[in-house]
Amino acid sequence: MEALFRRFSSMGEEAMRDRAFDTARIDELVAQFAAEARRSGEAMEEELRRATGGAAAFLREMEGELSSLLDAAAGGHRPAGRGRKKRV
Repeated sequence: MEALFRRFSSMGEEAMRDRAFDTARIDELVAQFAAEARRSGEAMEEELRRATGGAAAFLREMEGELSSLLDAAAGGHRPAGRGRKKRV
């Protein structure tokens, strides 16, 4: 992305010096910015999905362990509906 910013800056300077500057070159660079931003956003979303998926799995595991500890501490006499939830 930094390289695109440098190109945009140098292109802006060139446009100010050269009256025959082809403005279509700026349009191409803007399209490259958009594509890079999209790729970057997709990569961040994927990283977030992996991180939250791992956290959710960890929480389910801990919920199961806590339920087992509570069952053991209660000696199997926990009220109905307070034990481990059945997953479908």
